[in-house]
Amino acid sequence: MNRITFCRETIKRFEEEYQKAYQRGDKRQVRRISVLMATNRQKDITGIAATWGIARQTVYDWIAAFLEKSWDSLVYRVAPGRP
Repeated sequence: MNRITFCRETIKRFEEEYQKAYQRGDKRQVRRISVLMATNRQKDITGIAATWGIARQTVYDWIAAFLEKSWDSLVYRVAPGRP
């Protein structure tokens, strides 16, 4: 398995975005950023998923989305259609 490592600038931006999301009370974004930061510190995706109560595939999906869309992947959009 390959390890994901983010540069210092990315980690700093994660921390800034985390603080903003926390202050807004955006729990979903706080969780996603926390999981992405955890992938930088830990090798074990299974452990990260268990800690956050999400599926391993979700962790992989969030990593892939971040690598593909960068910071735009952190923004949750309202799904169209009837609630």
